[in-house]
Amino acid sequence: MSEKDDAVFREKWQAELKRRTSAGQDVAVALREMNRIEQDKHEASLPPEPIIPKLGRFIFMGTGLIGFFWSLAIVVQNFGLLGLIAAFLIGPITHVIVPLYAGFVLKNWLLFIFCYGFGILGGTMMASGKK
Repeated sequence: MSEKDDAVFREKWQAELKRRTSAGQDVAVALREMNRIEQDKHEASLPPEPIIPKLGRFIFMGTGLIGFFWSLAIVVQNFGLLGLIAAFLIGPITHVIVPLYAGFVLKNWLLFIFCYGFGILGGTMMASGKK
């Protein structure tokens, strides 16, 4: 903002404050409202969040949710109802260990590739929006 723009802004600000206080509004209330209006103008001029981090968040959360329930299904097939209860109670550990179990023991690496591959992809996309 140049000096001239700054002076014009200050004059407008003072004129608006004078108008509001002469109309009977308290100075503190007038200043608070004027600050809020200026802050809203500034926030409206900010650019929106890029689409890539939003898409990454969607992929990361979707992969986590689908992978967790897929892991629970594998636990039920191999360990029954008690295994399901235990796996549900220790959810984060289930989400980490069951894809490895499915890969090494059951020789099915699809869950591992899905959970870790799309998880890394989503995390990378989310991180691309950080400054």
